[in-house]
Amino acid sequence: GDIIEFYKITRQVDTGTAIRELAKKYNISYTPKSQTNAFDAIAHQLHLWLQEDGPQEALGGLTPLEYQLQKRHHTMEGLQEFQVGWIGTHKMLPFLEASGIDPVENGFTRGGKPAEIWPSNVFIYPHIHQGHVVYFTVKDPLKQREYNMLRAHHKNPNVHFYNQRERTVNTVWVVEGENDAISLWEAGVREPIWATNGQLSKVQLKTLSQIPDVRTIFDNDSAGRNYQNLVRGTHYTFPQDFTGKDIDDFLKAGGKLEDLQTQKKKRTHALPIEEEDGGYVRLKASKDGVERIRISELTLPLVLRIRGRPSAYVGLRL
Repeated sequence: GDIIEFYKITRQVDTGTAIRELAKKYNISYTPKSQTNAFDAIAHQLHLWLQEDGPQEALGGLTPLEYQLQKRHHTMEGLQEFQVGWIGTHKMLPFLEASGIDPVENGFTRGGKPAEIWPSNVFIYPHIHQGHVVYFTVKDPLKQREYNMLRAHHKNPNVHFYNQRERTVNTVWVVEGENDAISLWEAGVREPIWATNGQLSKVQLKTLSQIPDVRTIFDNDSAGRNYQNLVRGTHYTFPQDFTGKDIDDFLKAGGKLEDLQTQKKKRTHALPIEEEDGGYVRLKASKDGVERIRISELTLPLVLRIRGRPSAYVGLRL
């Protein structure tokens, strides 16, 4: 193959990402031959507004770029790699009209009519799959509002995580939020990094169960610890004296990946059943963590006799 194919394989990225990174690295002028996805054009404009907008009252007088670099402590390389965007006080409908993009077809509607679906002054995170943007999630720096694209307009039903750029991988790191994924990439991780977006659904669990090497860094709370019970793989946990929330906080505070503790779990069931207080509970993934549903108030010992071998018994607990 050629240098692009070599770069794709060694960095585990898609073709579009390989071309963009090589062009940037060697200062080669590069313009895509065609814009095949309206979401790509939208993400590109949002990323320009992130870089070009001036000081914002909503950001304490910082520009959107200064907020990401100084407040969130991201790098310019990370913001470009993940194409982080900003809506500010801009309106999308005029941009869509000028670009020849149908707002109804692309989900910018309310009641079936073209509408501004995103609130002002929020950061927007494109979901990139196989070189194209397929979805957007929104983060309010003031944590007052949240609004994403309608699920009906998610362009690829096989994408269940933020930053799930490829459907099939052999190794994946799993975190909870968008900023966690960006910070982990900025810390030097080049294997695929997927974010659950604050949930761990049955579909996500099924996807992870098919990957040979899963490495998780869930949040430093009870929900994060419960998530570990649902996923088979290597789980990275924080030192006991760490009081922050997640890997983003840990790395921003000067922590290193090698400071994390690891433990392997061999869970193979998507929703395991555990023995607890003399009975059984079923673990159920939910938006707020993991529910523990009581299904039995007792345990029963069972002895099986193997046919043909009167002296052979197997003891089980049901």
